[in-house]
Formats: sequence, structure tokens, C-alpha cells
Amino acid sequence: MIEVNSNMWKKLFWYLAKRRGTETLTNIYTGQEYMHRVFLGRQIFQQGIAGKYGAGRVCFNLILGSDLPVEHNHPWGYFTLILSGGYYEVRGEERKWRGPGWFAWRSHDDFHRVEIPEGGYAMTLFIKGKHGKMGSYFLDEGKPVKDLKFWLRRKVSRDKIGAMIKFKSPEEITSEHEG
Repeated sequence: MIEVNSNMWKKLFWYLAKRRGTETLTNIYTGQEYMHRVFLGRQIFQQGIAGKYGAGRVCFNLILGSDLPVEHNHPWGYFTLILSGGYYEVRGEERKWRGPGWFAWRSHDDFHRVEIPEGGYAMTLFIKGKHGKMGSYFLDEGKPVKDLKFWLRRKVSRDKIGAMIKFKSPEEITSEHEG
């Protein structure tokens, strides 16, 4: 696949974000907003333990920083396609570069993490599948631990957990990304 101009993808992302808002994820360890999602189609949001999150099925992800330093799953299977940029995907002992055109179908019980190189980013198309039997888990010493239990074991307050995911309105996005 030939990579389309990366600036075009970023411009499209922020164009949509200024009209629809974003689901923004913050790294609990660094405080960095590392991922922004714009949901396509009907806007559906739900309140969870980690804040208000998008319950839509199809979104663009703009990933500006690495995931948390532990592998996690998603409560649903998913399809992902890298449109621009790229990342290292870590799955157990395996760490592989994933660039434009790479895609994968993953099940709800697949554990992974994403590493963005310094100064890098990834723009992806992400499609959620059917909700699996597991919820959201992190690997803790190689064993799956429910997300809330994982954080409470580390003495992370519910307020801090709740601040990890937030919805940013189109007005907030516009004021942060003028131009």
C-alpha cells in the first residue's frame, strides 16, 4: 500500500474532531494525552469507571504516544488498519513494527500494547466487533487481572482512573487546535 500524505490524514482527523469531538485517553503514569478517537456514524457515549467513553463501533484513532507499560486486551474483537505513521506492537516477547497498510483482526482475549517511537504517531481505522466473554483486563505478572482491580492494587484513586478517558467537545478541540 502506498502511504497517502500523512498530513492529509491528520488534517482529516482534526477536521472531523472539530465537528464531532473526541474520546481522549490519558496515560495514567505520564499524564500525556496519547490517543484521540473520532467516532464515525452515530455518536454513542457511555459512562464507565474510566470516564465517558465512545460506544460506537467505527472510529479513527490518532495515536501520539505509547500505551501504558503493560499489555491489555479489549472487551470486544476488533479490526485495525494503519493508515499513516506506525507503531511497534508488543505481544508477549514479540515486538514488531506495524506501518501503513498493515491490518489485523484480533479477538477479545488478545493481549498487546502499542509503542510509538519518539516524535512518531499512528493514524488507524478501528472497527469494534462483538463483545467477548472477558471485560477489560491488564496482564499482571503474566496473568489477566480485571482493569479496576489492577488499578486499585496499585493504589490509583477512582478519580484518577476516571480521568483516563474523557470526551472533548468540538468546541474544546477547536480552541486547542486552531487553524
